[in-house]
Amino acid sequence: MRQRTQSRELALQTLYQLNFHPDVTSTQSSNVTDLFPERRSGAKIIEYAKELVDGYFKHRHQIDDIIRKCATNWKFERIALVDRAILQLAAYELLFCDDIPRAVAINEAVELAKKYGGADSPSFVNGVLDKIASENKKKLSVS
Repeated sequence: MRQRTQSRELALQTLYQLNFHPDVTSTQSSNVTDLFPERRSGAKIIEYAKELVDGYFKHRHQIDDIIRKCATNWKFERIALVDRAILQLAAYELLFCDDIPRAVAINEAVELAKKYGGADSPSFVNGVLDKIASENKKKLSVS
């Protein structure tokens, strides 16, 4: 498995856990990522996972608002926590990581949804992320 894919899995696991505690601050989320076991994951994997989690928390209100807007017919609070964490992670990459192509961010998220989500998760995640990407083309065209 590629390093960035492993980083995304680690970041997903962290965001999933942190979604149980919506009042967590970015400082507290960084403390959580300090618990990543380096012997299980290499330093580069952990470094990118921390970057993803910290990046999401830096922009979480904006990202969550965009997800709310693009998850048509779904209340944010009713989105399955694993799907929500996948969307948060991928939306961060789509909107704020200039070095990640749109197709890569969406494909990686869909693969995470296949592995960790329910039967409908991959199509749901793909649809929401496609809408996020379409409605934020100006931001995305910079990458």
